[in-house]
Order: sequence, then structure tokens, then C-alpha cells
Amino acid sequence: MTRAVTHKILTLASAVAVILAAPAVAQSRTCHSEIARLQAVLDTGGDIPLDMKESDFATTHHQPTPDSIAAAKGVARAKAAKALDEARQFEAQGKEAECLKVLDVLALPSQR
Repeated sequence: MTRAVTHKILTLASAVAVILAAPAVAQSRTCHSEIARLQAVLDTGGDIPLDMKESDFATTHHQPTPDSIAAAKGVARAKAAKALDEARQFEAQGKEAECLKVLDVLALPSQR
């Protein structure tokens, strides 16, 4: 089995575990648990939801290129890392609601 296949299997297994745990997470959702969940997604290379706004380039009937997709994923991961840093600051200050609000902007799949 190649490394790429192994990585995809591990990523898929992580995603399934998160989805199966979603009801429990929704009931015990805390700033700390959401920070840990987002960190796990970033650590495993999981997908962060991309900004679905259609670019001007896309409206000219061009297909996305591998480079444009990679760039969008990079922007999404950077946005997630920034939100994670902000959430950690709010958690350290004891501001639970603000922490969760920062993380809600990302709308990770298991939240829905």
C-alpha cells in the first residue's frame, strides 16, 4: 500500500470518527473541545471548508486548475489557523461565547 493510499485511508477514518461523534459533540460543545477538533482536522490534513464564493475568473467559464484549487485550500487552512489562534486567546481569557463564535465561522462539516 502506498503512502498516499494510507494517508487517504487515515483521513477518511478520522472523518468518519468525527461524523459518528457529532451528536455527542453537539451536546457537550465547549470552546476547548472545538479547539481540539479543529486542531485534529489541521493535523490530519483534513479538508477545511472552502469559501464557496465564485471568483470573477470562474464566471468566465474556465475550469479551476490544480493550482487554483491548491491556492484556495491554502487560504482556507490559513483562515482556520488564524481562527484557532483567536479561539485560544479567547479561551485563555475565559470568553467561551466569543471563542465558539470565532470557530463557528469555519462551519466544519460535523457541526451541521
